[in-house]
Amino acid sequence: MKPYRVSVRFYPDRGQEKKAIDFLKQLPEKKINRFIVDAVSEKIKASPVSLSAGDLDAIREIIKDELSGVTFAAPVEKATPGITELTEEENAANQESVLADMDAFFS
Repeated sequence: MKPYRVSVRFYPDRGQEKKAIDFLKQLPEKKINRFIVDAVSEKIKASPVSLSAGDLDAIREIIKDELSGVTFAAPVEKATPGITELTEEENAANQESVLADMDAFFS
């Protein structure tokens, strides 16, 4: 099988590329290709995973299968205490309070 060949050019007037040139010049000539191949391979490994549409469909299917046995239900409502009537004393105190507030407001 023929090896895949590619030509790479580095421009010395670009900062990062100048650093790459300087580094590659330090390597033995026979090791430059191996270094570049290894560097590209490592960059690919470190890159975030990109998912194709088929991958996303497979993930959806897995989630669907896993959740098929789970029952979802609305939370049980807590009982609220019923509204009670005020006692005569509470009602009288309430009226006095309202009247006192009104007197203070209009005074």
